[in-house]
Amino acid sequence: MEDIVHFAHLFIRELDDYVPHLTRVSSTLNVRWSPPTKDLMKANFDTSYNGDDYSSVFGIIIRNSGGLIMAAGTYPNSHVANSDLAEAIACDQTLILLKDLGFDREIVEGNSLIVISKLCSSFIDRSVLSVALGNILRRTNHFSLLKFMHVKREGNKAACLLVRAGRTYSEPKIWIEEAPPKVELAASQDRWWVDKPV
Repeated sequence: MEDIVHFAHLFIRELDDYVPHLTRVSSTLNVRWSPPTKDLMKANFDTSYNGDDYSSVFGIIIRNSGGLIMAAGTYPNSHVANSDLAEAIACDQTLILLKDLGFDREIVEGNSLIVISKLCSSFIDRSVLSVALGNILRRTNHFSLLKFMHVKREGNKAACLLVRAGRTYSEPKIWIEEAPPKVELAASQDRWWVDKPV
């Protein structure tokens, strides 16, 4: 027990001392998906949580400034305590996929206001999410630019549809420059809105 308490104190001290080298952008509420600038990629993520068996499914779609799909993926997760933790794990897995694919300048957008707000906050989180958030913040060192942003569910439709597709797979599934048909249709609709007046 003393070892666990000692580890927790060291971990909290490490988080208190941690100052990421990147500037995190304040949470922004978008209603529709909007493209990143030409020098960035945008990764949208979403999750579906099942409290009956403590499992979740995560979906991510990565698009360029033209709204074209660069990659997409779904991941099942087990032993997840609650829906907020599922969202934090999904954000962490988003950064892992971005790094594995070699993307370096990113906007990471999700519709979990709790997770995005905590990532954008200058305060150290000491909730049940602290370990997952700490993992995410440590991964920011792998990117030359990384922005966390909040989007309303209406602007995260493609990622939401990926989650639905992910429920049909028992293992992680990755697509490169494509996605399941319904997700591709949603991405096309997002591109159509980009050129329309708001």
